[in-house]
Amino acid sequence: MKTRSALESKRKNGDYVGACPVYGYRKDPANKNHLVIDEDAAHVVREIYRRRIDGASAQKIAGELNERGVLSPLAYKISRGLPHPTGGAADSPEAKWSAKAVIRILADETYTGVLVQGRQETYNHKLKNLVQKPAKDWTRVENAHDPIIPRQRFELVRMISSLDTRTAPEGEEVYLFSGILICGCCGGRMTRKTNTVKGKKYIYYYCPTGKKNGCDHAVMLKEDDLKRCVLDSLRAHIRSVASVDAMLNSIDEDRMNRELIAGFKAQIADNEAQLAQVRRFKSTIYENMVEGMIDKAEYQDLRSRYAAQAKRIQEAIDRLREEMERAAGGAGDRLRWVRHFQEFSNLTELDRRAVIALVQSIKVIGKTELEITFRYDMEYQAAREKLSLAKEAG
Repeated sequence: MKTRSALESKRKNGDYVGACPVYGYRKDPANKNHLVIDEDAAHVVREIYRRRIDGASAQKIAGELNERGVLSPLAYKISRGLPHPTGGAADSPEAKWSAKAVIRILADETYTGVLVQGRQETYNHKLKNLVQKPAKDWTRVENAHDPIIPRQRFELVRMISSLDTRTAPEGEEVYLFSGILICGCCGGRMTRKTNTVKGKKYIYYYCPTGKKNGCDHAVMLKEDDLKRCVLDSLRAHIRSVASVDAMLNSIDEDRMNRELIAGFKAQIADNEAQLAQVRRFKSTIYENMVEGMIDKAEYQDLRSRYAAQAKRIQEAIDRLREEMERAAGGAGDRLRWVRHFQEFSNLTELDRRAVIALVQSIKVIGKTELEITFRYDMEYQAAREKLSLAKEAG
């Protein structure tokens, strides 16, 4: 028990206590409880993230690495004489890259500089059976070592993995609009289909729900038309972001932020007063029923109404606090999301990386009408609000 508590103390202090660092890191020769980047492996990790953002599936990435003769994590460690797991079918110098190995790397927060430990435990030191602990019980320490992957890129890959994506029949490349194209009629995910007529290939998207299942105004859209429209919209939005950024540089943004924060605080205070009043009303209706002023049905109806009203107000308060935090972030936060768009300022052709990085969703309303929600939309709207305040003040 003493050893277990000592290890937990080290973990909380950000000391690495494992035997085998993840692929891409080694133990620091000067401090065995600290990780340092192993550049020979780190460049492969960066390549894996780049290919995933470009749209390659885990299976495709693993195949490419094997074709190029890149040693798998285990084979690499064995060849370098580094500590590595033993036992099992994978314990072999001939072990190859697999989709599972790629997915493990793409999901590991260690590459962002976060030290995650204590994922498994044994209930008795005499027993060697390991039990997986829930994620909430893991020990996480930020900035414990140098990152290989920037946090923004890691989150982008995590978001990509969470989408309902479809790959080509060969299972190698993810389609350009997979996971973000939505039917404007029923809200379902649209499907990509290929038809060949007289030797010519036609690609289009349609809603698979169909009229029989409630989609009355489904739209069938050619991929070329969709790509052209999305590219034009993206380029226009990138120009708009750059314009807003330039105008914000010419005003006293700190003053604008203070005014916004003051407005948020006032609205939060007003909402909290409303919430307290609703809760007071809700607390009295039971007494009113007991005293015969209302019957049971009226009590249940009022109780449900007050609960729903309280929930709406609380959600509004939470949103206001989030916006206030963004305003408090000031120019530093703006620089972060503006740079996200500036990276694509010379965009001339759509690819999976640009679509995933810049677009939250695309709702197809009609053949010539799309409703595109861009990433960082709340930050963009907040920036426009600052400009409006500056204009009114001027």
